[in-house]
Amino acid sequence: MNVLFTYGVIFLILFILELAYFKVADRFNIIDNLDNRTRLISNIKKQYLFLILLIRKPPCGR
Repeated sequence: MNVLFTYGVIFLILFILELAYFKVADRFNIIDNLDNRTRLISNIKKQYLFLILLIRKPPCGR
């Protein structure tokens, strides 16, 4: 029980620090935003990955 409490406190502290980091990054405009071309290429890659995972055959049980 003590270990779970410790992990919970560590998780909570890290989560709060992450939120604070995003607020600071947003305030000073240091978040990297993708341009339209990169977003389009990323979107195409995701679609092809989905098709490959959908079409591939399951492994044989032998």
